[in-house]
Amino acid sequence: MRLNQLQALTKWVPRPGPMTRSIAEENIDRSLQRMDTDCLDLLQFHWWDYGNDQYLVALDHLQI
Repeated sequence: MRLNQLQALTKWVPRPGPMTRSIAEENIDRSLQRMDTDCLDLLQFHWWDYGNDQYLVALDHLQI
């Protein structure tokens, strides 16, 4: 298999509560480090309670 054909896929399930840019960045950086890659091709996002609109803040922080 060619290494350049591999894709980095992961998930992120943040703890309930306030969401900051630094929380999002720290978690993405942790995934990049653990997977030994410099790019995530897909990030599956799950939020525990969609009645808590902080998930919108989290998604805003994930925008490129």
